[in-house]
Amino acid sequence: MSHKRARCLADLHLWQPRKLPLALASRTPAEVSWALELLLAASCPADASAPPDRLDAIASLPRLPALLPALLPLAAPAGPAASPLAPHPPRLAHLAALSRLHRRQAWLLLRNLSLLADNEPSLAASPPLRQLLLSTCRAALAPHPPPQPSAPHPHPPLLASDFDPSIHGYAAEVLSNLCRQLKLDEWGPDALIGGEPCTAARLCSLLASLLLSAEPALVLPTIEAFARLAVVEENEVHLMRLIEEEPAVITVFANALSGQAEVGRDTQDAQLAAQFAQEAALECLYSLSSLSLAPPHSAAVLSAKAALARAPSLLPRLLGLLQQPTPPHLSRRAAQLLLNLASAPANHALFRPYEWVFAYFALHPQAETHTAVAPIAADILTELG
Repeated sequence: MSHKRARCLADLHLWQPRKLPLALASRTPAEVSWALELLLAASCPADASAPPDRLDAIASLPRLPALLPALLPLAAPAGPAASPLAPHPPRLAHLAALSRLHRRQAWLLLRNLSLLADNEPSLAASPPLRQLLLSTCRAALAPHPPPQPSAPHPHPPLLASDFDPSIHGYAAEVLSNLCRQLKLDEWGPDALIGGEPCTAARLCSLLASLLLSAEPALVLPTIEAFARLAVVEENEVHLMRLIEEEPAVITVFANALSGQAEVGRDTQDAQLAAQFAQEAALECLYSLSSLSLAPPHSAAVLSAKAALARAPSLLPRLLGLLQQPTPPHLSRRAAQLLLNLASAPANHALFRPYEWVFAYFALHPQAETHTAVAPIAADILTELG
């Protein structure tokens, strides 16, 4: 057991868990710092071989329901930030810096809590949290005129001047985790986006803006959010409409299929996040390509499949996943996605230049781990006639 965790356990033995929400609600800097430090230690995974202790219990919202209402005000913006023309007085500068630190810690704690399965229902059932999530994610982007209905964004969204990955990035992660619990239609109408009621279309537009921001702290969790939304039948019609109105989001998914971190961000954590995004992007594209052709949405499904295949880099990226060193389950999923796209007659012309590649995979099975690709490649040739 680490020294820090042992010290937190000693504090917890001295002060009962019910003091934690009171300390957060007091807004006294020393009390808030103590409570956040203890809660962050509790929300971080301990040694897997160590038995559960009392510290693990206080990270459970069902056991400590007063924690979330006390935590949300710390994660909310404190007010107008100081500027060079109107800086904080010297006596308040330290408190302002401590307040910013507490806000970052509050969002880190919310992100850690959202990763625990027991907490998801409590988080999803909190309207104040949903509103705070939407407003924080919207504040990550600079204000811009809203696009016209059924028209793509006129320009890529820009980051806000006060963008902070420790705040807005963690907010995007929490939003992504809650997409396991909430459908697109279940975020509103009490929640607001830019002063307007949160409808499924507005939420899709916000997610698309985060996806097009080119900021990894926003893009990677948003890709996972789309993957979680795409497996829910009620979300299908909204996502089909989105990829037709915003075809640029397909390019972002295609780029994520590389599974490589950006140049200059090739740390171990960044590479691991890129691999998670690769699998999430593949699952999202597969779900969107697997929609049923039964009426009344058959025309919309065919149109969505055509929009997917028209993305300039999607087919080459998918073909690159059919062979080693791609993991076998990803190669099989990429082949199934290609088969779904080839089933749309409008896409046959886009597949013609790659017929010889499918013939090669059908006649020359790869290593034993990739044998599932060969029969799927043969099915693609059959679809192409």
